[in-house]
Amino acid sequence: MRFCELLSSPWPVRRLRMMPLSGAAVRFLTLEATDPQAWRDGPWPHSPWSLKDAVLQTFTALGAPPRSAAALRELIVGAVGRPQRCKDHRYWELARTLDNASLRARLAADGQERARFVLWLLEHPEHRAGSRGWWQWLRTEGRPLPEHLARLDIAAIRRPADAAAALTGVPVPDVARILESIEFGPAIQIAARLAPADAVGALAMMDPRRAVQTLHRVPRPAATTILRHLPPGTALAAMLTRDGQARASARQV
Repeated sequence: MRFCELLSSPWPVRRLRMMPLSGAAVRFLTLEATDPQAWRDGPWPHSPWSLKDAVLQTFTALGAPPRSAAALRELIVGAVGRPQRCKDHRYWELARTLDNASLRARLAADGQERARFVLWLLEHPEHRAGSRGWWQWLRTEGRPLPEHLARLDIAAIRRPADAAAALTGVPVPDVARILESIEFGPAIQIAARLAPADAVGALAMMDPRRAVQTLHRVPRPAATTILRHLPPGTALAAMLTRDGQARASARQV
């Protein structure tokens, strides 16, 4: 898209072309919000997600004319209120470029976790807007761990084997909170080292998508042992089955 070429264009060219091209770029982003299937099937020169990434980075770097900026703020608010989509973290970065009192008020009124996270990013520009920033916010602000578990979180990041040993005997709901509030890497390593029954219990209490993603990344021997302890008919078992079927279908395409 020509809009993304503005980043490498001389300043006079940017000024002349920003308004008409930014309108087209906003329409591209709006289509994903309103009709994601048509957006995925659109006549784009590259992957739509790669193009979305480039468009949002361009707006973040260059800003936007007033009309486009207003539409982009609407898209930011819409993005925080829906399930996460690929490259949505670029909207959180864009919020910093388009930060104003109205945007903050709308995010505060939303009140959901992702809206609160974006507000936190606006107030803490030193933190990254990607997954690392999200997990840091989640375990310190969004779903802070109880004081008696905070030390286990630090151990989980630095020494997963020690953290897994320290979790022996800890109530399963607390184990689930630990796994759900840290980065994937340590969570995967801890889950692989837990007693299989404890791992199954904790995964079953986590957000189902996060639990499936964690289990898929656990090394095969440990994952096989955990799955042997997973009772059939549970929500986690059903989601694993659906996910496996979807992966098999994708491989056949």
